[in-house]
Amino acid sequence: MAKKLNYTSQSLLDTKFTANVRGYDPVEVDKTFDLVIQDLVYYEDFKKEVTEYIQTIEKEIGELKKIKRDNEVEIARLKKRLSSIQDDPNVSKENVTLLKRINELEKALYKKGIDPSKI
Repeated sequence: MAKKLNYTSQSLLDTKFTANVRGYDPVEVDKTFDLVIQDLVYYEDFKKEVTEYIQTIEKEIGELKKIKRDNEVEIARLKKRLSSIQDDPNVSKENVTLLKRINELEKALYKKGIDPSKI
């Protein structure tokens, strides 16, 4: 909403009207008021837009804060779960590979109707 305003507060204060017998020239005063009204309409529209934008942003912030809280809870839960895992110098990638292989062999035994825990 880029618009050049007709007046600033200082330019409005500095506005001088032509004096006539009854006071000021009414046409000149009316033109000035028309321009001031245009500026006020612009400000009102701008305020409405900004208010709506702020409400949208505040809603998004609320949603992001909820996501952050949920993530913090999940992180704490996972940290607690992982805290029981001990660092062991004997743990290696090979161990993980062996566990995967054992898992596959257990699955194969179950398919054949054999319970590996009873062997």
